[in-house]
Amino acid sequence: MRIIWIILALLGLFVAFFVVATALSKPSTMTLNVPDTKGPKTQVDVHKTLTLYLGDKKTYLLDRVDPNTVNAAKALVAVPTDSLSGAIKRVKQQAEATLGTDSLVLIIKPLPTSSYKNMVNTLDVLAALKIKKYALVGELTEEEKALVK
Repeated sequence: MRIIWIILALLGLFVAFFVVATALSKPSTMTLNVPDTKGPKTQVDVHKTLTLYLGDKKTYLLDRVDPNTVNAAKALVAVPTDSLSGAIKRVKQQAEATLGTDSLVLIIKPLPTSSYKNMVNTLDVLAALKIKKYALVGELTEEEKALVK
């Protein structure tokens, strides 16, 4: 009789192990909304934008300045990629103080030296900082290419 109880206890542990293992192995994903490409392009006020140029080891931040102006070179700030969270958090706090809550729009432009890992890490930072408005833009203008050289 005692052996039956031992077998049942082991069977219960076996089932519990697989229930926990399958629950932990489910992947977690982040939702990424993609706009319709057929409609008109959305225009964003440059005074509400933070542009991120993702590089390999550095990310360049252009805080609320049009990249096509003369002031862009002075306003461009290089930040180590691993310190990006703190830099974005500071800009977000400044923007919320002057523009209001949820008014900042991030434009993410990966440079040719950027990696997929950098993009995913940046999206994780945005999710952690609860930044709801951002856009991934693939093309750089000639002015932007000259700016981040």
